[in-house]
Amino acid sequence: MSRLCLLLAAATLTVSHAEDLPSEIDAAMASGDYAKAQPLATRWLEQLQKTKPSTLDAARALQVLGSLEDRLGHPDRALAHLEKSWQLFLTNNSTPAERAACASEASMAASSAGQPEAALTWQNRALDQQLKATPPEPAATALVRVRLAELLLKSGEVESAMKAGRTARQEAGTDPTALCLTERYLGIEAHTLGRWEDAVNHFSKATAAAPGLGPDSPAMLAALAGQTGQSLLRAGRVQAAEGPLKEAEAWFSQHHPDAPEAAAALNNLAEYWLETNQPSQAAEKLQAVLTKISAKASADRTLPLWLNLATARHRLGQLPAAQEALTTAQTLTKTLPPDHPLRAQTALAQAPLLRDLGDPTGAAKAAQDYARLALAWLPTAGDGLDLRRTIDPISPVLAFPDGNPETLANAILSGKGVQLERLLQQPDQRNPDKSSPTLDSVRKSLPPDAVWIDFVRWRPCGKDGVWDEEGRYGVLVIQPAGPPQWIDLGPATALETRLRRVIAAARDTVARNAESADRSSLVFQLGQLYQMVIAPMEPALGSARRLLIRPDGLLHFLPWAVLRDRQDRWFCERFPVAQLVTSPRAATTLTSSNRWRILAVAPAPWAGVNMPEILPAPLTPGLAAELQRMPALPGVLPEADAIRRAAGTNITLEVPVPEESAFAPPDKPASVIHFAGHGFAQESAGWSLTPRLEAGLVLQDARQVLQPDRPDHQADGILFAPEVAQLNLRGTRLVVLSGCGTGLGQWQAGEHLTGLRHSFLTAGAGAVASTLWDLNDARTPELVRLIYLRLAAGSSPAEALSGAQQELLASPGSAALTEGLRAALAGAWMVESAGW
Repeated sequence: MSRLCLLLAAATLTVSHAEDLPSEIDAAMASGDYAKAQPLATRWLEQLQKTKPSTLDAARALQVLGSLEDRLGHPDRALAHLEKSWQLFLTNNSTPAERAACASEASMAASSAGQPEAALTWQNRALDQQLKATPPEPAATALVRVRLAELLLKSGEVESAMKAGRTARQEAGTDPTALCLTERYLGIEAHTLGRWEDAVNHFSKATAAAPGLGPDSPAMLAALAGQTGQSLLRAGRVQAAEGPLKEAEAWFSQHHPDAPEAAAALNNLAEYWLETNQPSQAAEKLQAVLTKISAKASADRTLPLWLNLATARHRLGQLPAAQEALTTAQTLTKTLPPDHPLRAQTALAQAPLLRDLGDPTGAAKAAQDYARLALAWLPTAGDGLDLRRTIDPISPVLAFPDGNPETLANAILSGKGVQLERLLQQPDQRNPDKSSPTLDSVRKSLPPDAVWIDFVRWRPCGKDGVWDEEGRYGVLVIQPAGPPQWIDLGPATALETRLRRVIAAARDTVARNAESADRSSLVFQLGQLYQMVIAPMEPALGSARRLLIRPDGLLHFLPWAVLRDRQDRWFCERFPVAQLVTSPRAATTLTSSNRWRILAVAPAPWAGVNMPEILPAPLTPGLAAELQRMPALPGVLPEADAIRRAAGTNITLEVPVPEESAFAPPDKPASVIHFAGHGFAQESAGWSLTPRLEAGLVLQDARQVLQPDRPDHQADGILFAPEVAQLNLRGTRLVVLSGCGTGLGQWQAGEHLTGLRHSFLTAGAGAVASTLWDLNDARTPELVRLIYLRLAAGSSPAEALSGAQQELLASPGSAALTEGLRAALAGAWMVESAGW
């Protein structure tokens, strides 16, 4: 986009010359002919210096010439002109808006010259001047502030950048220029932080406003097309990205082939070619454009091109040429902030190249450098970051090992630790200093009879640096003493296929009742899953009685207690306590008030309620239809009675009206909260490839939601997972979610599970008991009674559930049931804790 057209139009050029140079300059700029405009601006300045060397007109001419020099690749000369212009503006009767425009131009030139600190200083001056305008000019202020936000983002000051960007958007109002540029910045910010779909959304809004820019709109539309395509590519929407990326590259190559935007557009298209296995085309185009770019161009402009060129050469088997490109990229990283994402990406490209060049030690070091840099950047990442396609600090260390098991262990612990802190989005009260767990800290905190088991879904790196998207599973086993052990469990597809068969069999009446020899039976499937997940690591478990397990991937949905070994023993018999934990650190002692709160919802909440034409937010038609089909639950009341019988005299039992407000009342929290009723976890189709998860609990006041005359209150009777995460449940020892599928959720590669159980942990609960599939309404009360008998006797939540599962599986009362039915009853339940 020609920023100088806007500058000339705003400068109020009242001086007249025999040659109408300002008009000629304006016309040349409007056509994008900067080379023609530059000598005209030089001539204009020379004329003024002869007659009016210290006037505002001279200041304006210096500003225009400086801006042109910057656009033509001479940022040092540009800065010299703009500094003189600034001094003339200060000593003459200029307006704050004129001084702000000059400072902004100087900031852009400083950026081009590779002087990020000077660029920030100039842009802060610009904002300071713009805020002095009388009357205030919100839209103009937004333009200055959004440029400051871009610089802050590049310098790594993410929080300040986000604040400036939000303020600029408010100031922009409906002004088309300000609206377009602020939405564009918000898209760049979202893209930088890994929120690809948010970025596409902001770029779409900027595109809608771009026609209001007048002559500059074609360039802006082309730039936005390229940025939209890049975000679509990052989001995995490869085919959707092709059109916008080609549109941007074609426009800039035709109209401004030497501009930085042309190089950026080509680089984005090169990423598409690499993604679609066209490395030769990418290499040819990138090499051509890099020979034209000025050696003084900023690193953040040229470094991505060198990285993609190195990747293309590597894919083509041209290893020396790939190394040469990567060496250039490494040199450019020295001008970037210490934790800039491009530093990490450079190290990531280096690891497979060094391996293929015959340097496994160098590859391992590069992988570790990448992990360190990625972890430094990861805390600033946004909510929707897809770690599979962007920041994965664990896989490279596994793909390029250095042979030291402690290095591998610390990479897994620190990588998952930082990811967890980011996902919780609040200071972890169990870890006030927010330091990641290490091998030594885990060893020191392990009980003598315990083993720490950390599952990892990771990606190997194949020939020519191509990462395997399907991935593998592995497990890290840490004993209180001795070296850690890493066991590769094989391809992820095979294990996940078997797990899906188990879940399907647990929901199928025929599979539950079939004999164990039947290959379609639930028990047979559980035995096969044991051989894939547990058997490979059995030698590393030794004589441990307590397993502390952190799952990954689809293993979040594995029914641990009822896995079946070849001696027909259940997993919970082999290992009396198998506790799922979110974090490998000792949990803070929670207050134990011996107050149990029961929220029991027996009737069908929406029975007899008609669906209105307009659904109340945040319900979707699919979810509303599912909720309306939910039947009454007669087993809920016997379940509450079972808890009463187990409570004894030392427990204060609370049975409030089961509404949303009962989960976190303003008074002292309950030590145990038990919910009995309907839960749901449903994926709803969205406009992105990643479905949105709707998970929640249905309370008694949900019946009022669809009533035409319902009272005017905020509570809708449905406790959604995001609402759960905002509760204050610190001090609550255990939350029991006795409903169908309350432990289900959405898993993205490299991330933790989302859904109800992790939302309750985020809210501060010490542990959450939840379910993987439908519960048996008639038989669940007995299992609940067995759990609460142990809780009343002082057992931990994990011990209470494990003991209850063992008793249910072995009790005479359940002997008449098939093994599959007993496994389905006991295996539906799990407990996940914040720590141990």
